[in-house]
Amino acid sequence: MHLISLPLPPLARAATLAGPSPLPDPTGPGVERLPLSTLAGQQVVIEEAFDGADAELGFDARGELRLATKGRPLAGGFGERPFIPLKIWALAHEHRLMERLGDRLALHGAWTYAMRRVWYDRLPHYFIATELVDRDSGHCLSTSRRLALLEGSPVLSAPVLYAGPMPTHPQWLEPLLRASLAASTDWRRAFEAVAIRESLPAALWQSRADRSGPAAGLIVKVEDDRQVLARYRLVQTADEGPSPLPSLLPNALAGGADLFAAQPTVHWRDLGLKTLRSLGALRALSAGAPERRCA
Repeated sequence: MHLISLPLPPLARAATLAGPSPLPDPTGPGVERLPLSTLAGQQVVIEEAFDGADAELGFDARGELRLATKGRPLAGGFGERPFIPLKIWALAHEHRLMERLGDRLALHGAWTYAMRRVWYDRLPHYFIATELVDRDSGHCLSTSRRLALLEGSPVLSAPVLYAGPMPTHPQWLEPLLRASLAASTDWRRAFEAVAIRESLPAALWQSRADRSGPAAGLIVKVEDDRQVLARYRLVQTADEGPSPLPSLLPNALAGGADLFAAQPTVHWRDLGLKTLRSLGALRALSAGAPERRCA
């Protein structure tokens, strides 16, 4: 288990955290590699990371909706096929989004419509917000401010799995990676049915069948009351898994999920989320406590 740098919105600090065992240095430029103990004693927020495409949403000074991925505007073309549903969703909620964001705030998140390396069978939404950036200051709003600002909007934020003192032992974090909230206990059967229906070669989808289920990773944030001070990504192994599928295979939404409702109709708590708030709760979970998400 180790942490690698995560591409961040402007002015957020990227670094890599690693457990005690030696691991190859990350290949990305300007990346730090730090032990978990570096953050000992600091208050952190830990969210589940989702295997999706980077997506950015905001409005310009004229109030026009702007969508982008990795800083590149989404202007159309065959390569943007997985983003077509994002454009439809954003346009359907344009006025609601404008009310929350104005031309000052930019929303960043994971667009999980198309399977990449992990397949999900019960996503409450395809767009999962991870950051809200204040364009004037360049800072990412703290998780509490982001959640408060987006409350009652069409936007679903990433689930907060833990909020409290930084866990410095890798085994305390392992329970948070065992299963994704967006994958049911029957995800393999559902994945097989979808792969067969979409006529994917058996060897192609079978090689990925053991890659889904566990969470893709964790996002660890150090914050104050107003903004994110630093952000890290935890992954289970140095192996990131196979390359994305050559064809588009949609992930599945949870039953009852309606992307076009004024507010999300399925929430993470409906899928079993209970945010942990103490190291004792994490230790109990790593020792084999029966409930994966207990307060």
